Amino acid sequence: MNYQQLPLVNVYPISESAPSAMQIALAEHTGEVLRTPEVANTPLEFAEITARKFFVNGLQMCLEYNLRNSSAYKDCKSAMPPLYSVPNLKKYRVEYPHYDLSGVDFEIRRIGLLPKPGQVVFHGGVWPVNSGVCRAGQKFTLTKPFSTTLCAGVAGAHANTHNPRQLWVITVSPMISTPIFLFSNNRNQFLSHELEVLFASGAVIECTAERQRKHYQIIEVSIV
Repeated sequence: MNYQQLPLVNVYPISESAPSAMQIALAEHTGEVLRTPEVANTPLEFAEITARKFFVNGLQMCLEYNLRNSSAYKDCKSAMPPLYSVPNLKKYRVEYPHYDLSGVDFEIRRIGLLPKPGQVVFHGGVWPVNSGVCRAGQKFTLTKPFSTTLCAGVAGAHANTHNPRQLWVITVSPMISTPIFLFSNNRNQFLSHELEVLFASGAVIECTAERQRKHYQIIEVSIV
């Protein structure tokens, strides 16, 4: 099936806020050394900072601000039908885990929108094969819809509920054939802070690299 392709959403770099004039003046008075604000120039850097720091609220706030001002992100949201017209996706959103899995999958495929090759999203969860032990070169096929997010901090929060704690950095392959549904970040939407991107079933996931960091194992993967 020929699916329409969405624009690439890339809102990097993102950074923590610089110290205010009052903070600078106070630091000069007390002799305190102010911490240099964190900057993530790429999604992978965002994941690395999340794995090192654990709390990345400042970066999340900047990401959300940049998304609100991103024309590509607005175009992606505009391409999605309203939730009232996709009842299975709406039930998934507001009544999870009580939803019709096959109905959700059907609606994502009926909408028929592909992420742009090179798009990067995140996932927090255990590698589902080999008892959670992930190694470069391993592949598996998704048998149900797959939840991802545009925010490494959100993925980290989900990873915290699992053991081992694994933070996936997922890059969309040029051969992508699996459609997605992108949930709105509008503040009147339920769980809008999740910045969720939901893939249909059938995608092939391949680990391209992995490494252990302080708080998470980072898993780099491609998705087709």
